[in-house]
Amino acid sequence: MDRKLDPNSAPAAAAPDPLPPLSRRHRALLALIIGIYLVYSSFGIAGPFLWGHHGYHGATYAQRARMTLRYHIVTPATWNGYAQAPEPQSFYLHHPIGYHHVLVPFMGLLGEAEWVVRGVAVLGGVPLLLALFALVRRFWSAGAALLSCAIYVGLPVLCSFSVLSDPMLLEMACSLVAVHAFLRYLQAPSGRALLAGCAALTVGGLIMWEVYFQAFFHGLYIFYFLTTARGRTLRLGGKDGRGGVNAAVAWFVATLVCTSAAMAFHFVFTWKIGMLGDFFSSFKERSTAEWPWVVAQHRLWLTLLYGWPLLVLGTAWLLVFVARLARGQARLRDQAVLLFFLLNMLYIVLFRRGSSIHLYRVFYFSAFFALAVMDLVVELRALVARRAGARAATAAAVVLTLGYFATTLPHAVHNLLDSREVMGTHGFA
Repeated sequence: MDRKLDPNSAPAAAAPDPLPPLSRRHRALLALIIGIYLVYSSFGIAGPFLWGHHGYHGATYAQRARMTLRYHIVTPATWNGYAQAPEPQSFYLHHPIGYHHVLVPFMGLLGEAEWVVRGVAVLGGVPLLLALFALVRRFWSAGAALLSCAIYVGLPVLCSFSVLSDPMLLEMACSLVAVHAFLRYLQAPSGRALLAGCAALTVGGLIMWEVYFQAFFHGLYIFYFLTTARGRTLRLGGKDGRGGVNAAVAWFVATLVCTSAAMAFHFVFTWKIGMLGDFFSSFKERSTAEWPWVVAQHRLWLTLLYGWPLLVLGTAWLLVFVARLARGQARLRDQAVLLFFLLNMLYIVLFRRGSSIHLYRVFYFSAFFALAVMDLVVELRALVARRAGARAATAAAVVLTLGYFATTLPHAVHNLLDSREVMGTHGFA
């Protein structure tokens, strides 16, 4: 077993080595990757909100922000007019309201233009990429971090929906920060890591649902961790293993309180304005569907938004992980990859009708695929290095990477162009 996971390993309890300073070359390449993302996301950014997912999302989020600015109300309301304030039937609380209040100040400062609404969505990808880079740099390497960001920016799903008015990019950023904090905390518990995890889960809980599922999966791991010797003895605070509190219990309790508070805010707020019945009606509608149709729809969505090369590589990573787990060689960082696969699968189970209609709800697989492909390249390079030397290892990694981009980038470019034409409704023609 990886010594980072071994509950009886003394080095596992030691603080991880500090990261070396990031070189200028790495900084420049990261800036280039983010720049490429911003440039292609600007394509069609000022176009009118006509129809489809792009048109409907952009228009409704803009209209709700306009109502908040006009009538100084906190509740998102899909409402028109100047003479009368929004009525309760126009209130929209099917999702947490945080993203609405991210958009409002931008529209207040920059005006009510399509590029502002889409631009806020696009900017959500910047903290996402920075969070992805930080996670991979910490648990793999700076080079692997650049590769993961390049893979992510080249995903067909991101080319299709980076301009979609939706909290999914910011929510993904929160998820990446939270899992980074969780893995750091498991390495060496600290108040800083715990605070970062709680903050990310709380902010994410105010803008969308996925971080609640994430807190659940982290909690499941904590239950397992408490069955190990290290999980029972690891302390937060104190000195020399004495004093303080049990670190695993502290994470579980702190994150439970934070996510419960965020969820309670949404439910109490919804109840206070009389929309709780509408909320549960929406959940029932989004969660009811026949499974054969659900499976067929998601097979189509995954093909359209990721493509077979990514599906094959993602499956390969899962098989490698299962084999590694069976041999007792699972690594701490495997959780970062597996988590995003599980999050999207749980979302599909809970909201199977909603995700079968809204193809972009397979978005959370994006982090899984980016991390899985990166990890396969890293592992292939290490395997070849052990058997044939460093030069052969580098050559193998380069060939796999170039082969991946050669098969995926044409799909990404197609999705970029097609998504602006069909307004994000791939597969409905």
